Amino acid sequence: PNKRDFFVYNLIGDEAKPGLGIYANASGLAIHDIRASIETGKDRVINFQSHPDARLHRVDQHLVKMVRLVETEREVPFTRTRTKGPTVPKNVIQVEFPPTYTRQSRTLKLGSGGVLIPTQGKIPDRQFDTAIAHELGHTNNIYHHGDVDLKEVEWQADGADIAEVSPAGTTKPLRLFDDTPAMNEFFIPSAKLPFKVYIAKTGGQHSGNVGCLMRYAFAHATVSVADPKYRLFPSDPETLGQALCTSRTGTNINAPGRIPHPRYGDAAPNRGNCLHQVCVNDFFDNHAPR
Repeated sequence: PNKRDFFVYNLIGDEAKPGLGIYANASGLAIHDIRASIETGKDRVINFQSHPDARLHRVDQHLVKMVRLVETEREVPFTRTRTKGPTVPKNVIQVEFPPTYTRQSRTLKLGSGGVLIPTQGKIPDRQFDTAIAHELGHTNNIYHHGDVDLKEVEWQADGADIAEVSPAGTTKPLRLFDDTPAMNEFFIPSAKLPFKVYIAKTGGQHSGNVGCLMRYAFAHATVSVADPKYRLFPSDPETLGQALCTSRTGTNINAPGRIPHPRYGDAAPNRGNCLHQVCVNDFFDNHAPR
């Protein structure tokens, strides 16, 4: 067939439709937005009425269920799988959106001097829609661009210095700079500490092609390649991608030759190239990134 079919049991409703459209355009898949369980067989099998001849029925093909949970400890969307990672629809339990992750959710903005400011505003439509597309990518065997970000850490006052506390241990004293050629150093008053931030690293989830929807774009700072105790703050918001990349090479802020250095660099080895990772066929249920 000219188009590969992908079936989504959409229990989020119309709010998810723009994200389904983004993923359809990026992946080239024909996405079927199913709202009624009567259109499926048991265990999410979508081709349960196919020919009984095994030669003509190669595999049970499954749809992907997408839900908004009533209660969860998670604050962001999550794809729950039996393989504990990206896979094909057969192994996907469901794509879960927290009850608070809507276009009216609480979010954080980066204010002057790197201070995080809570706001009770809307999650931008593009952010929500891209999250739908991103999670569906994981149900079609697409991995993140890397896995080495420090993720969420807490910055605490340590006398006149700042200490960074993460599951991996404590880093101190930190020095903070803006991510510009001048690398201007700045300081956060101890009275405004502690607070939590997301820290990225070269070759991690924020790396690679900035136009790719599988790339993260929300880090508050990144670890400097010049000194692991330096944290560089982006000077402007990053753009959310709406396509699927075809290479691990970093672009724009991640491009080779950027000063002071590519913010997050190329995607990790065997990551990126997301368009060619796409697999919806449940016959191939043991993929590794390639």
